Amino acid sequence: MYNYLDWIIPYYMDDYLSLTDEQEEFFDHATIQFLNWHRTNELSRYENFIVGLKESQAVPMSQQQVLQFFDNAEAFWTSLLRESMPYLLGLSTQLSEKQLKEINGALREDIKELETKYGKQSDIQRREFLREKMYEVVDDWLGSVTDQQAAIIRLWSETRKNTTNGWLNYRNDWRKEFIALLNRRHSANFKDDMSNFLLNPQKIYKHTYRLAVSENRRHLAQVIADLSTTFIPQQRRHLQHELDKIIRDLKELRNQ
Repeated sequence: MYNYLDWIIPYYMDDYLSLTDEQEEFFDHATIQFLNWHRTNELSRYENFIVGLKESQAVPMSQQQVLQFFDNAEAFWTSLLRESMPYLLGLSTQLSEKQLKEINGALREDIKELETKYGKQSDIQRREFLREKMYEVVDDWLGSVTDQQAAIIRLWSETRKNTTNGWLNYRNDWRKEFIALLNRRHSANFKDDMSNFLLNPQKIYKHTYRLAVSENRRHLAQVIADLSTTFIPQQRRHLQHELDKIIRDLKELRNQ
């Protein structure tokens, strides 16, 4: 899939915005430049990250170690945003009023679909959904889920803070702020304001949502640490094998 991103990215862009010929030429060029940078600079960072993750699996992990891996993974996303920012801002200043309405409509539709899918779930349904998803993730990485691990996952799903409504509200707040900034795309401070907004989305979190997200993050890190104390030998071997496959794939992509 990685080698087809130059086609996939414009394909998904079409869901939000119809580009003019001039804009499409700009976007295609920006996509190629961005992907060249990513292959040259980022894949080696991902490889080092996975190697470090693999090495850490020799013994059970601590909550602090897991949180550090979370931080490192989030830093990769920030790096992508920073590198793509000049292209995003350049395209933003070329948008027409009609295109802004198109973007806003697509974002509204996204939120409506999320509300339909997740907003109407009961608390029991939501916790069952999370539990099953976590079972799937653990099974994929470890090859199996023991009864002890299932009990840890079950307790996590029952005690995790419910953030669905806060997340949906955040998505709508983000849409409103994003569109408001785009409406000021010709102002002197637009580029600084938009960059700050995109790089620091948590600034518009509501207080209760911010607290719940932070608590859930720490809770999940502890659950992963707890699970790591229960790995049986065949699960550790399976995990090492899965991580080795990712490392090999990254090496191959980097050297193409």
